[in-house]
Amino acid sequence: MITRIYVPYNLYRSRKGVVGIDAYFWGRLKIPYARTLLIKPKEKLLEKPGREGLILPWTTTWEEQLRDLDALRLKIKSEIMSRTVKYYRWRILRFFMIPLPTRTSSLEELSDAVYADRILKSITPLEPLEKQYYYGIDIEEERPPLIKISDRIYQWLALNDDGFREELQRILREKREKKKDALD
Repeated sequence: MITRIYVPYNLYRSRKGVVGIDAYFWGRLKIPYARTLLIKPKEKLLEKPGREGLILPWTTTWEEQLRDLDALRLKIKSEIMSRTVKYYRWRILRFFMIPLPTRTSSLEELSDAVYADRILKSITPLEPLEKQYYYGIDIEEERPPLIKISDRIYQWLALNDDGFREELQRILREKREKKKDALD
């Protein structure tokens, strides 16, 4: 069964033109850097949702998103500095053949922070346009909880972010229950 969901987006003017930021899943993500993945160019968004599908409500304001982005920027800067120092210390010790355990998770987190930082630098500063658009995604439920999502960013979030996955499962469960009640 395929479910069409329209996700609300707040619009901003940025360095790269007009962009939208997800205004529903924004506050539900557990991975802080993943919020930068919820930014899409206006060209990929719809001014109005289609007739078929579930329209999600706006749950995040422009002010909240701008405040969260500022906090995220500070966290990323601190994280990059902290991890870079640890990484170079680790490389020096490895150079002198001091055996240390390999910690790839730290390097992966550092690369996530660097990637998020690049995204933020490429679009900031942001100016709210006080317009709201939608982004449509198709969700195919094979055997719950297994799902396929038409957008690869949302698919990645469904596989990797607990907060996103839990909220999406809740939305789909409510939709199934409403459909079941309508049939009864």
